[in-house]
Amino acid sequence: MSDVNSQAAETSASAEVQTETASMQGNWVESAVNSGSQRHVQINVPVLGILLGYDEEGAPYISHDYSDLPHIKALSTVKLKEDDIDQPVTLIFNQGDASKPIIIGVIQEPAFEKDEEPLVLENEHGIELKCGQGKIVLDPTGGVFVQGSTINTQAYGTNQLKGGVVKIN
Repeated sequence: MSDVNSQAAETSASAEVQTETASMQGNWVESAVNSGSQRHVQINVPVLGILLGYDEEGAPYISHDYSDLPHIKALSTVKLKEDDIDQPVTLIFNQGDASKPIIIGVIQEPAFEKDEEPLVLENEHGIELKCGQGKIVLDPTGGVFVQGSTINTQAYGTNQLKGGVVKIN
């Protein structure tokens, strides 16, 4: 019985974790270092990482300064695009575990941009704007549909309706 108790005490002693606190990138990161060869990092603040790419199922891979691994599979709360590869991303971690990153945003460059050109939305499958009962649909064939409980047009100049056939009522 004393052998079991001494083995349990040794196992307990080897599993003890020392906690170190360091200021990194202006944020506090607590890292817990096992007495063995493995390192476990506890991160309770957002950190920056890099989006490296996607696997065949579309899951993102990232890297960050607090992991020894070259890439880590991540979850994401935002839609990511092919253009986001090699861009900095903001990460939080599931239960603070540095090996379980969650992407919460892609850092935008530049963060502030003057509106000197019109906003252009482009999609080969169409665009639909909805608000309540109103909607505007642009379809890929060039059709424009405006639908709502009331539709008003107002012009400070001429208000023109042009078409091969113009139907009113």
